[in-house]
Amino acid sequence: MLAAIAGMMTLLTACGGGGAAATPTGGATDQPTVAATLPASTPTAEQLAVFTLVQRQTQLAADRDWMGLYATYSPGQQAVCTYDAFLAKVAVARDQQPTFDASKVRFERVRVRIDGDTASVSYVELYDGQPVGTIGTSNPDVYVRIDGQWYDDVDTHKPC
Repeated sequence: MLAAIAGMMTLLTACGGGGAAATPTGGATDQPTVAATLPASTPTAEQLAVFTLVQRQTQLAADRDWMGLYATYSPGQQAVCTYDAFLAKVAVARDQQPTFDASKVRFERVRVRIDGDTASVSYVELYDGQPVGTIGTSNPDVYVRIDGQWYDDVDTHKPC
């Protein structure tokens, strides 16, 4: 089971992460606030926007909304990874964990650094309290802002 969860988390880490940032405190559909997952200092609106996209990507993966997840990629990323290639890469992780639950995903040690229209994101990703992936500051997940909207950009963490 842990290997299957690790497979889905590898997919999520490759896709930039996303999803619920902490265990829900109320009903099954409650979502925690993004600010609760970022460092103690108050995040900027842009940092929140980027991390919200990371969370959204996890939920899209949990929902098996592959077209929606692919749409979070920048045009540059889509140019190097066609939708068909993306689907072929995510199929293994998708099939290993058919009951993946995004509400069990939590991010710790989140850092979002904005430099112009580029954001570098690092974090430790946990599933049901167990560490399953780390994106470090030396090799962060990269996002790019295009026309005011953030997209997951080309980096070493993508499935293609």
